[in-house]
Amino acid sequence: MGITDLPVVRMAVTSEDGDVVHNLFLLEEFMDLMRARNLYQIEPNLAADTIELDDNWKAKATTLVGHIRETVSKATMEEGLREPIMRSLETLQAEIDRNRTRTDAIADVWSKVTTAMGAGVKNLEPVVVIIERLSKAVGEAMAFKIQLEAKPLQLPKSVNLEEKEPEDRRPDKDAQ
Repeated sequence: MGITDLPVVRMAVTSEDGDVVHNLFLLEEFMDLMRARNLYQIEPNLAADTIELDDNWKAKATTLVGHIRETVSKATMEEGLREPIMRSLETLQAEIDRNRTRTDAIADVWSKVTTAMGAGVKNLEPVVVIIERLSKAVGEAMAFKIQLEAKPLQLPKSVNLEEKEPEDRRPDKDAQ
């Protein structure tokens, strides 16, 4: 078939065969796995809005999300304002746990928090400070990533192999 790792199972297809549906689900699951593994090759524009976080940064970001969640839980507000913030925090945490974190997940949390503040919710100022810290760190990492992509790595200047060596650096013919 041309797809590596595709488990090929030959089977007879009949209308009474319950294995057909099961095998179609297995195929769909396999195709989803292949798409997830190769997502950035399939859709390269997605990589532009993501950043890789190492384990240390994942731990720091997870701690910050925990602080935000705790502050939002303690703030006095309607559940209609709290729930969207908590959902966006869950989405952000899921993104942090992935290999590549979508940067727009931070903006979504920011949007939900500022919406609540605009509705008059108090005591969310610490959340704003934490989101700003997280946004700044991710923004700096994105700027570094863009800078690396814009400036291709270069080899050192080549040595002119035809250039003659000075007399005193030539191997002595008598030494051979």
